[in-house]
Amino acid sequence: MELLQLRYFKLIAEEENMTKVAEKLHISQSALSKTIRTLEADLGYKLFDRVGRNIILNENGKIFLKYVKRNFQSLEDAQKELHDFNTIVQNEITLCVQAGLSMLPDIISGFNRKHPDIKFNITQKQLLNDLTISKYDFIIAVADIDEIPGKNTITLLEEELQLACALTHPLAARKSVDLSEVAVEPFISLPSYTKLRHTTDYYCQQAGFKPSILLECYDSNTILELVKNGMGICFLPKYTWKQINYEGIAIVNISEPKCSRRIILTWDADHYITKSAECFRDYIVDFFNHVSQSKQ
Repeated sequence: MELLQLRYFKLIAEEENMTKVAEKLHISQSALSKTIRTLEADLGYKLFDRVGRNIILNENGKIFLKYVKRNFQSLEDAQKELHDFNTIVQNEITLCVQAGLSMLPDIISGFNRKHPDIKFNITQKQLLNDLTISKYDFIIAVADIDEIPGKNTITLLEEELQLACALTHPLAARKSVDLSEVAVEPFISLPSYTKLRHTTDYYCQQAGFKPSILLECYDSNTILELVKNGMGICFLPKYTWKQINYEGIAIVNISEPKCSRRIILTWDADHYITKSAECFRDYIVDFFNHVSQSKQ
């Protein structure tokens, strides 16, 4: 069994298209097919089912792919660790930000002052699968309601969820409300695929209603502008949206049920963590500790 065979197998398993993979590798399709047949012969099991002109990963292939991906991840981690061992620092951190985006400028600029040689590659993706998670050193995310932190997860912040409305709205005169009292109100909300939306939908369900979503928007600034203009109300994270201008908006506490969310830092447990990534992990934990202490 050769590394080249495993590489070809992984590419075909991910694409499920022999022609595309052959074009990508700049080899003939017959040579690629022969390599896979040799691999299957070495293993003693078929890895793909061939349906007409299509090639589909079968259950044997799915089992084998799991271990092949681990091996390639180990090789990638070995390269990173060798680089760490032979240089002062690996100077890039890949970060996926799903929550706390308005705090990111303070986090990155503060870290940069301490470590000016370390660069960042930052993306925003709400939907990740097993193939993409390993591409990032860290993911800043919202934990699921019933999620139990694992060895590869740190809780950065637990924050209360409040309601925001226009100053002219009847709710603006209230300090707090039961969530059930706003069951008929139109909501301006994040899209349904976001973790915060999952959380707020859960609390609405606990309060006995399904929220009436007037408009979905991914940008928190736009959501609050629409609320200020009287189009509806919205859920408001108490701390992580603080950098946004609240002028013209009333903030109302939710007395029942108690609504909150957890911001977490997570990473691939099988992924090698570079020295620069370790520095960032320590820094961001300390940053949010200061945020929590300042709000007490």
